[in-house]
Amino acid sequence: MKAERVYVGVDVAKANLDVACGAEKRRWRNSSGDWKQLVAWLRRRGETVRVICEASGGYERGVVEALQEAGITVSVVQASRVRQFARASGIWAKTDRIDAAVLCAFGAALQPAPSAAAAPEQLRLRELEAQRRHLSRQQLIAQSSVLADKAKKLTAISGVGPRTAALLLAQMPELGTLNRREAAALAGLAPFNHDSGKHRGQRSIFGGRRAVRTGLYMAALVAARHNPILATFYQRLRAAGKPPKLALTATMRKLLLVLNSALKPHPNCA
Repeated sequence: MKAERVYVGVDVAKANLDVACGAEKRRWRNSSGDWKQLVAWLRRRGETVRVICEASGGYERGVVEALQEAGITVSVVQASRVRQFARASGIWAKTDRIDAAVLCAFGAALQPAPSAAAAPEQLRLRELEAQRRHLSRQQLIAQSSVLADKAKKLTAISGVGPRTAALLLAQMPELGTLNRREAAALAGLAPFNHDSGKHRGQRSIFGGRRAVRTGLYMAALVAARHNPILATFYQRLRAAGKPPKLALTATMRKLLLVLNSALKPHPNCA
């Protein structure tokens, strides 16, 4: 018989990792030495273990990379989805131990897809992207034919420069593998309804990756003036009475979808 998958919730903080597997609760330091102890503890639970954690502003990267290098499957999920799941489950209290248990339950209920391990070049680029003063030369991208090809495709779109391309490659490596809805949601650019009964609230965006959204904001400002297609799109929204901020947000979303499409593999024409 096929072994049943074991879900483990890991709540990541700057200092600690709170871990929940069913009724068992553990805590380790968020440090390389304790990551090894966590790996050993997880391996004792068999080959079907699946770790669920949230994107926590970068605090999760070290432990996620350590787990993936050890061959343990990890799903990094959006914090907003987990919080909504907790509320839907009637869990309003919020502590690190409770959050770990919620992550465990979230995994078992929704079975999120595994997060792909980043390539070494991707990890190094992410480190450099966090220090923007190092991005001007772009040597790392030039050293990788895959990243260089992607950067060339991104910068071919008016409004996107080398810095924005590097940010997207570092912070949104999934670009080119997503559908339209997934791409917009991951960047926090998907509009959500706020309706109740007869009330129709204004749609708004939230969540997602702030660094990506910030970079796209500046790119969209340029594109709204100099990209023929996106400038026309922006002006059409303004002419229809849309406020400047809303029109620019829509332009950001459209730019992101164009970039996502540019990186999708296209079959060779016969």
